[in-house]
Amino acid sequence: ATGAGAAATAAVAVRADWRADGVSLARVARRAYPLGEAASGIVGLLRESGAVLGLEKSQDTTLSGEDGMRKGLTDKKGAFLPMRLAAETKERRDGGTIQLTLDSELQVAAATAIRAAVEENKADNGVALVMDPKTGDILASANWPSYRPYQADGTPGPIAPGEDFNPAVMAQLEPGSTFKILT
Repeated sequence: ATGAGAAATAAVAVRADWRADGVSLARVARRAYPLGEAASGIVGLLRESGAVLGLEKSQDTTLSGEDGMRKGLTDKKGAFLPMRLAAETKERRDGGTIQLTLDSELQVAAATAIRAAVEENKADNGVALVMDPKTGDILASANWPSYRPYQADGTPGPIAPGEDFNPAVMAQLEPGSTFKILT
């Protein structure tokens, strides 16, 4: 076995050889991107190196958890004895949650429409933004080109040059372009 498989085999061997009931293996959760490419421009993504773009990057402190460690004595079933935990024990902290105002159906429709418009007009990029005029909530924010956070096989999707640019929040526009609706 190589990589993660070898590490798992080694951990199981240590547990068996040393009767180390406190040694365990658990899957590490990864963040889910249910709207995939349709919302990647606003949501951003996470890679092995850390948060890369979008809300993933700007909200990384809130979203990221913190590893914990328990060191101390266990009973014969492997349960830690609370009164015998070492001073180095650090409790795990789960990552927090953020809630967006995006409407998933509008987001997918906006992403589909802006992609079609950019391709039809042979434009460099495009943005579709839908806001609730009463509250200012952003109901959809789509841009094209965009990227897939994960491919079909679950591996991280590649980011081609230009796909990491979200004009809705990154473009510098002169004030007249953004206020034409008022005139």
